[in-house]
Amino acid sequence: MFTSLLISQTFNVPIYFQTGLGLGYDSNFLKLSDSDEINVSILPEILGDSKSFDSGIIKPSMRVEYSPVLLENIESVFKFSASTSLYSSSNQKSYSSFSGELGFKFKTYQWLKLGGFSIPKYYIRPYKDVDIDDGVYYPASFSNSGWFVSYSNPLTNKSWVKIKLNYSEQYYLENPSHFTEYDTQVSSVSLTYNHKFNNDKISITGKTGIGDNISFNDPQVPTSTLVDRSYVFDKIKVSWTNYKGWESIISKWGTSIQLNQRLYELNSDEINDLDWKYYLETQIQLWAKYSFNNIDVKVEYRYRQRFSEVADGGEFEWVENTKQYQKHELWLSFTLQSVLDLAY
Repeated sequence: MFTSLLISQTFNVPIYFQTGLGLGYDSNFLKLSDSDEINVSILPEILGDSKSFDSGIIKPSMRVEYSPVLLENIESVFKFSASTSLYSSSNQKSYSSFSGELGFKFKTYQWLKLGGFSIPKYYIRPYKDVDIDDGVYYPASFSNSGWFVSYSNPLTNKSWVKIKLNYSEQYYLENPSHFTEYDTQVSSVSLTYNHKFNNDKISITGKTGIGDNISFNDPQVPTSTLVDRSYVFDKIKVSWTNYKGWESIISKWGTSIQLNQRLYELNSDEINDLDWKYYLETQIQLWAKYSFNNIDVKVEYRYRQRFSEVADGGEFEWVENTKQYQKHELWLSFTLQSVLDLAY
């Protein structure tokens, strides 16, 4: 009887559900450069199964949150999320993502969280295979899965910091002999500072990491793997949220800007030792949310731009024009909150 009571107290807690539907538009969903868009009239295979540069997106999603009593005086929270992004212009581009997280709250702003995520298949776009050099464009897709652990700790009653470790594996799929030279394991660490004012919150995040090109010098792919595609990267993100809203129309709103840089040294024993390539990416986000009853309505705008630079006279000069792009996204999202209170 005591055991039954203990189990009841541990697991007899509400389960919180969140279901959502996002309606989006992406002006350049394949991240094509200006030169790519010009060449499409001559090489329509660049678009793969799409007939246009832009696409509408439908994104259904769900999240489950459950807080069993696992440890005395410590709040435990388990979250599971899943979503599917469906692109109107390309069946190949559509994908699903999954994530799970277990968190332990010791006190206000003090959390330990562990989790994992998976995108089984993410389609980029068609590319030529330099190992075959047959002029054919092959679809490039990869899987992305990994884990993270984070710890946050208060600094004052209105500010806290969070440190987070990430690890992911990005392995190419569909045509294993075509693009496995890009298989990469990514490790990173980030530090976030958060501060709450009366009606506002500001967050500043710095992140650094490495991408280890594990297929470098793979004897099964003798040509393309002679170049080490490992890279180092840094990110900084500043975001601001206002919780006061505006005249009962907007519950809260916010903005963020993020800068990402990535450097490939492209080391090789067989090819020009002076080769390198560099990416600088800017992301800007503006959003507003209105809440009524158990429904949230969110409007969002995103802008993304990448600048690329390569070594003069190197083997990768073609990258400078083909890897630069810019895109705009618009989103209208609806989210419904519900509670399921069952006895176990």
